[in-house]
Amino acid sequence: MTEWMATIVNTPYLLVPIVAWLWNQAKFPKMDWGKLAAGVLFTFSGAIFNTLANSFAPYVISPWGAFFLSLFSFFGTISEVLGLAIIALYILVDTLKMWSL
Repeated sequence: MTEWMATIVNTPYLLVPIVAWLWNQAKFPKMDWGKLAAGVLFTFSGAIFNTLANSFAPYVISPWGAFFLSLFSFFGTISEVLGLAIIALYILVDTLKMWSL
């Protein structure tokens, strides 16, 4: 049971719909959840890139395998960090707007 809970908590593209639902249940002011879609897509693509990097791990002995491993790992890390930054920025800005009302 803890594995699927850890999966939900560790993946922002699964966590954002839960946060959106809880936000509406708490009757907070409306937040534009469509803005978070870019961040969710970036983190999802980062997970895909990291999976591709892991698939090239057996071929790291050859130069082309090491190249693709490093390329996919680099893009995966950048995409995931950028997606998390977008999600955090929009939630922070909308929360600060809510508190200023």
